[in-house]
Amino acid sequence: MMADADLIFSLIRFIHKTHKQDGTEYPAETLYALVMNLQGHLHMLGKEVKFLKENKFKGVQNTLDNHMKAFFKEGYGSAQKLS
Repeated sequence: MMADADLIFSLIRFIHKTHKQDGTEYPAETLYALVMNLQGHLHMLGKEVKFLKENKFKGVQNTLDNHMKAFFKEGYGSAQKLS
């Protein structure tokens, strides 16, 4: 299983780089759902992580939050915090 530092790096990169096939960005809620589904998958594999609660994942939390704020600032979605 991946070390936490590698998981953090990969998840932050995933949030920054994930786009639809046509090149547009996913809605903020979709990115949130993807991250939560990854957390659930890791749970099923026996790795307990809480991406939005554990301090060691602060970089992931900040990246997702900043991405969501930028998306909402552009006028997409609803401006509510999803944590």
